[in-house]
Amino acid sequence: MLDIDAGSPYLDQLPTIAAALETIGIVRWVPIRSSSSGGLHLYLPLPDTVPTFALACALKQAMTSQGLEVKAGQLEIFPNVKAYGKHWMGDFVEYNAHRLPLQPSTGAAILNGDLSPASDSLSHFFALWDNAAQLQDLDDIRQALAIARDNHRKRPRRKNLNSVATWRADLEVEINEGWSGPGQTNGLLKAIACYGRVFEQLEGHDLADYVERIAITRSGYLDHCGHQREITLKARAWANAAEKYYWPLGTEPAREETTYSVNQQRMAEARQRIGAAVDEIRPNAPGTVKGWVKRLVDVAHTSVQTLYKHRDLWHPDGAVTAQPEGNTADSPPPIDGSPCSDESLSFAKVTGDHPLNEGCSLKDHLENLLLG
Repeated sequence: MLDIDAGSPYLDQLPTIAAALETIGIVRWVPIRSSSSGGLHLYLPLPDTVPTFALACALKQAMTSQGLEVKAGQLEIFPNVKAYGKHWMGDFVEYNAHRLPLQPSTGAAILNGDLSPASDSLSHFFALWDNAAQLQDLDDIRQALAIARDNHRKRPRRKNLNSVATWRADLEVEINEGWSGPGQTNGLLKAIACYGRVFEQLEGHDLADYVERIAITRSGYLDHCGHQREITLKARAWANAAEKYYWPLGTEPAREETTYSVNQQRMAEARQRIGAAVDEIRPNAPGTVKGWVKRLVDVAHTSVQTLYKHRDLWHPDGAVTAQPEGNTADSPPPIDGSPCSDESLSFAKVTGDHPLNEGCSLKDHLENLLLG
């Protein structure tokens, strides 16, 4: 399950989250409004049991590969990547807990494709759950879990040269065959991204461009690819995932994505949103700084605290002193640094080192949100 709190910037990034989940074989989820506060729970039903810790690793790596920071109060994953305990000494580290869905008198509700309340019926939830579980790609899920678990090790297991040669040959065959029918887009984009990362040693924009360029020139693309309108977004998502999971042949893996790089990306995105908002507002610019703050919070979808971090983009005097944190009476409270979600505060930790997943997720009602 994914928990996105009310006020989190990730509420506006559901297509990116959907693309991230697709890279590990999870193509359907069930959206629940967690309570009247407006938080969002995305349940991810699975068709079979899987190892809990491997699933936690895969979910976290899928999110971070798309620039989404797993953080309390913003975006949390269940199961979480927990520390090891010395179980032989009676020391157990438990997974984080989350409440059961659709608790009475909480305002919880099943959401439709427009994220509007549709029902609070458990039978409806179970129907959506069963449908979503059947539509997941279990083979891709298991492969992604194995890769993610191996990436988490201090010394990842390496393929021997014979298996690498076979893997390369298999990828080349799959890529050269292209599309022969519907429902093959994710598999083919994954193969192209893996090949470009490992054997062409590409990264960043070059890798994303490579994935898109090879994909649109494959046989059957125009006839069978149902994602031509969003092929650029999907190519970028698979390129990001491949860069997280794989590394160029003959080099050492760079598994650790630092907080610094994630923060840099988020800062760049914030500056881009604020700059675009300034250009939009400028023709009818407010006459006061307070007016600018109110308009920018609404248009740029950002917090007051973030605005003052980038005041050089909008403030008449870019060298002003940052706004005191307590002076927020006339504007929405900042969301940066939110301590934790109601899920983390309300529940003790449960479930020990159980090897099975407590997964969760959705149906056809979200076709307009889902990318796969």
